[in-house]
Amino acid sequence: MVLKSGEIVTPDRDVERRTMRLATPGLDRGTTHTMVAALQLLLPGECAPAHRHTPTAIRWILTGNGAFTTVQGDKCYMEPGDLILTPSWTWHDHTNEGTDPMIWLDGLDVPLVGYLRANFYEAFPEDQQPITGVGDSIRKYASGALRPVWGAEEVPYFTTVAL
Repeated sequence: MVLKSGEIVTPDRDVERRTMRLATPGLDRGTTHTMVAALQLLLPGECAPAHRHTPTAIRWILTGNGAFTTVQGDKCYMEPGDLILTPSWTWHDHTNEGTDPMIWLDGLDVPLVGYLRANFYEAFPEDQQPITGVGDSIRKYASGALRPVWGAEEVPYFTTVAL
């Protein structure tokens, strides 16, 4: 069914993502009370335009090759079995330069953010954000620990406000 959607729905500025939401009967806002899950399809040659939002996203790559997700400038190639994290309010886009369809499972905390009334969304001015590195996050965080304590750093998408 996910592959069939590629014949029916063509992404454009009105429909930027081709997803098949996994619904739980009786729940209005998500797959669980705090999370929404969907299967996303990106066909060869397609680009899902760059944007950012307050919900956090996790992506498990299921099938395909030749595509990448760029998160905050870091180009992350996607292969089956990979887990790609998109923190809240980080720019991200997806591009398929390969010859195979890419399918992944998206998980976002949209219902939780909605309950907190903290949902914001912003489109990037271009379809793709500038790439500032390739696989930097893999080299930095995939060595067994997500981030060492001594590796704390200022990041452009998180600001501390003194009260």
